[in-house]
Amino acid sequence: MRPRLNGGTLCGGIVGGEMLSQWRWLSVLAFAACATGAGLLHYARQERTRELPRTREAAQASASTAAVAPSPSVAAPLASSLTTAPPAQAIRYEVVQPSDDDPKGQKAGVFAKRDGATFTISAPWADIRGISVLVENDLDGDGLADALIESASLTSYVPSSYFFVAGTMGKRFVPQPIDTGVSLEVESWRGRPSAVIHSNNEGYNVDRPQSVTRRFVFQRGRAIKVDEQRAVELKALANLRARDFAGAAPDEERSVLFDLDGDGRKDAIVGTLWQRWGRILWRVRFADGGVAEGGESGCKRLGVLAETTGGHRDLVCDFDSRLKWNGQTYANPP
Repeated sequence: MRPRLNGGTLCGGIVGGEMLSQWRWLSVLAFAACATGAGLLHYARQERTRELPRTREAAQASASTAAVAPSPSVAAPLASSLTTAPPAQAIRYEVVQPSDDDPKGQKAGVFAKRDGATFTISAPWADIRGISVLVENDLDGDGLADALIESASLTSYVPSSYFFVAGTMGKRFVPQPIDTGVSLEVESWRGRPSAVIHSNNEGYNVDRPQSVTRRFVFQRGRAIKVDEQRAVELKALANLRARDFAGAAPDEERSVLFDLDGDGRKDAIVGTLWQRWGRILWRVRFADGGVAEGGESGCKRLGVLAETTGGHRDLVCDFDSRLKWNGQTYANPP
């Protein structure tokens, strides 16, 4: 008789119980997508405390867009000189938040400072409290310092919005909306700075998982999209999906049957829906009575793969995070 087993989490570093994570946005942040792994979310900088899942996932083209061809090639990190070297014409960007002396925020806003003069940047963002300047540098190569600005939501589920402000010797600094997402990286691409924005559909839904990465470069004061990549699911023999729980009552179980251990009997992958994040908390009930817990991580999709490890079918969480049998339970391979 197979013993009852308790597996670990699907992503390292996740602990049991209600998990509160305080996450701070970084100026230039690489997005580590465990959203394509076992359900753990890695986010970028944020100014507030938010309850996170225990799981881990409009650029306007100018006439010169055709001169920049899309490329799926891996880009090198942006050299430090591109982010720290003083531009030919120094322009500084500043966010002024409401304060005790100005609780209504009458003096709050986003400003550009040049040659001792201060210019107000028009405000397409909903709340000044979520605004931060991520990058100040000459991004489009015209000798004037530009800025990448983040407008972070103050509520759950809503991704950040990102804006490009082109430096100018005039009096009007106008933010251009770039995209929405969960993180922004600045990388060197073909010898020039580029912004890479990652987005996903994490949140209160049971949709198929989505993970999109878009790259933007900067030309003549505009941000231009030059590439878009979408994560693709590994093909599975059978799947249990969050959408299978549509209409299910809280804690109602749904399952998919498959012979996982090759004994000729069908085992059951059983799950309940974590409604707040639309993810499946799951376990395996083997036909011989043994149970392998799936840990506290969840998946938008849990699939059965053709490959085997230790006489058991491999599983896949979300897009391509493989879970292999280690003799006791299913876990990410070391």
